[in-house]
Amino acid sequence: MLQGASRSSRLLVAALVWTLVGLGLLIAGGRFAVASGWKPGVAAVLAGLILGALKGRFLLAKIARENASRIESGPATSWIGASFSLSSWGIAGFFMILGMVVRRSGLPVSLIGFVYIAAGFGLFIASCSGWRAWRRFTSGVTDL
Repeated sequence: MLQGASRSSRLLVAALVWTLVGLGLLIAGGRFAVASGWKPGVAAVLAGLILGALKGRFLLAKIARENASRIESGPATSWIGASFSLSSWGIAGFFMILGMVVRRSGLPVSLIGFVYIAAGFGLFIASCSGWRAWRRFTSGVTDL
């Protein structure tokens, strides 16, 4: 399966990764927001959801669609890691390191919560594009 993953499998993995990473960041951001107290926590959550929705809809969804198009036009079978391009893996690694730096930075926990919530909700919103591409590809529907 890892060596000969179909286009459908790679589209599914891509959508799952966007969804699960987004949810994980949302949960972590919520924990930071709660730890900051009632008012700063609520402000962090609301601001993070708003910014995340905008980022997900207008920036990340485009990237998710481009990734799906790359998979659809790629080889019929490939390594499962080809669900994302090499540059996407590099960007993901960079943001993982950045997340570690932010957590250890001494910034207020409400700000850390805001950053995590915005990033997580953006990824979660953008995952909808990945799920639509997977559904379209597996069902043969072309007008979604």
